[in-house]
Amino acid sequence: MQVIRTQGRPGTVEVEVDGAVPGSLVYSSGAAIKGEAIVSWDGRNRKAAINPTGLRGVNGGVDITEGGVDYGLLVRCVADHPAELEFTIYTDATHYSQASLSVPVDGGLKYGAAQFIPFSSFTAHGGGASLANVGAIAMLIDGRRQANLQVAVDYVLATVPELSTWLMGAGAVAILLCFTWPVHSQGSGVVRIGESRPGIGE
Repeated sequence: MQVIRTQGRPGTVEVEVDGAVPGSLVYSSGAAIKGEAIVSWDGRNRKAAINPTGLRGVNGGVDITEGGVDYGLLVRCVADHPAELEFTIYTDATHYSQASLSVPVDGGLKYGAAQFIPFSSFTAHGGGASLANVGAIAMLIDGRRQANLQVAVDYVLATVPELSTWLMGAGAVAILLCFTWPVHSQGSGVVRIGESRPGIGE
C-alpha cells in the first residue's frame, strides 16, 4: 500500500484498517488536504511499489474468471464526498487493463448497494491483461480532487452477473462463493503519508 499527499501542507492523509468503520479500509484526508492511496494485491511484496507479476506461481498467474465463470468485479464502497476508485489488472508491467468507478456518496459513510464493473468495460493497455493470467491487481483511491474526504471500502470480488445482482440487494452474505480479495490486514492499524503496510491486500 502507498499513501500519498498531493496537495496541502501541513496536514494528513491516512488509511485506517478495521477502525472507525469495522471490517473496512478507510481513506481520510484533512481539511485543505488532497491525496491518494494505492492498495495492491501482488503477493508477498514487502515494497511499496507494485510487483506486476507478484501473484504468479509455477503455473503462471491467477485466473480471476475462474475458468470463464466470473465476468466482473463487485465493489462495496462509500464516500462522504464525490470520489473515484481506479482498478488496474496486470498480467505484467506492459500488459494491463484499467477501469474506474464513481463511489456512492453518503455523508454518514453508510454502505448501500455494491457496484458491479464488467471486465468488458476495462480499457486495455499494451494489449491488455489476460484475465486468466493475472500477476497483480491495484486499487487507486483517488482523493486528488477533493479535500477533507473519507472513502470506505468493504470488499472487492470477482463474480458472475447473476450473483452480483443478488448481492447488490442482499449484502455480502455469499462472497465466500466468489474469488475474493479482502481489504483488511491482520489486526487494525493506520498507514500514513510515506508509509507502506505489508499484509494489506496481499
